Amino acid sequence: MARVLLLGYDPDTVDFSDPALPPGMTAEKVHAGIAVAMWLLPAVDETPAGFPADDLYAFRLTALGTQLVLWTTIAVVFARLADRLLDRTPSAGLLRRNERTYTGLRAAR
Repeated sequence: MARVLLLGYDPDTVDFSDPALPPGMTAEKVHAGIAVAMWLLPAVDETPAGFPADDLYAFRLTALGTQLVLWTTIAVVFARLADRLLDRTPSAGLLRRNERTYTGLRAAR
């Protein structure tokens, strides 16, 4: 039997007569499953009472800066590698550059 995972859908709007969904599944069963999961899982308290707002602000600002540096680095490195891969000139590519450098050094000796 195929397993289906629906995320972000209101169970009341899903057509459970669709043959792709498991037989016997209803919106009531989905709501019951959600209720059981909410009862079993602990409540989320991301910032406890008395947590300094300045520390939270500094953490979020640092996290934003870290993400900025990470994604900028990934973009720059990918752009350089993609440019090298897509460049069709004879001097392009790592192998060609190494061969040219090696032959140039050998000729200079």
